[in-house]
Amino acid sequence: MNAQAPSAYKGFNLETGDRILFFLKVGLVALVFLSYGVGATALLTGAACAAMAYEWFRMTTGGRDFDEPLVGIVLAAGALPPFFSFAVGAGGGAAIAFLAAGFLLIMGPKENGLLVRTALGLVVIGVAGACFVWLRDHSEHGLALSIWLIFVVAATEIGSGIYDRHIAPQGDSTPSEDARELPWGLIFGAGSGVAAGFVAAAFYREGNLLWVILASLLIACVVMMAATVTDRIRHAVGGAPEGSLLLGRGAVIENFDGLVWASIVAGILMMIVGPLYTW
Repeated sequence: MNAQAPSAYKGFNLETGDRILFFLKVGLVALVFLSYGVGATALLTGAACAAMAYEWFRMTTGGRDFDEPLVGIVLAAGALPPFFSFAVGAGGGAAIAFLAAGFLLIMGPKENGLLVRTALGLVVIGVAGACFVWLRDHSEHGLALSIWLIFVVAATEIGSGIYDRHIAPQGDSTPSEDARELPWGLIFGAGSGVAAGFVAAAFYREGNLLWVILASLLIACVVMMAATVTDRIRHAVGGAPEGSLLLGRGAVIENFDGLVWASIVAGILMMIVGPLYTW
């Protein structure tokens, strides 16, 4: 079997079978850490966020070399919020994300706001990590909620990839990055996410099934929009992330951008509706 070349930026461009296999491999690792409790989840989330923070830093600064303390702040900005969320709650984790971004701006070079984009991205990554760990820390349904979120994100991206590769009219041309923005592509991807959310909710057989389906639809739409948002950000910063930590599937951030935004929205839902966000 020939090796599949990494995508230019989004994993949607991978062959469908490879994409599914990738999610299975990563999903099994995530499941193990999630099942061991909030501490193990914070460890895995912190490692993933640190990798994404570093990739984002390299991308927004054009690969420029900086002093080691500055790189250390970047890594801490990704790794620490999930642990603080585990220790003192999502508010503490978010505060650390903002604090680390502020330190980066203070200690970095002052030339034309070079690190402003970096700092904004670090806040997003750090808050997302804090939200995901906080979700897992739910006293009754933490494991179910975190698995549900991963299921919906993975199913949405796989569903969108299936539409792009096998359903959308292709002709003789290679699928374009804009193919997933077609209305039917959005519907197919979001429908896949809702179906995954329904399966996860039905498995636990508790609470308000309709609410879980509506929440799944919202998360699926967020994942679909994240594809467009990250593409625009990539063009704005003038490059794609470097690295291939994930079994040759490109940088960490390009594979988990959907989960980043979905975790933030899930955290906001948790704060707004509280107990309703269970099943």
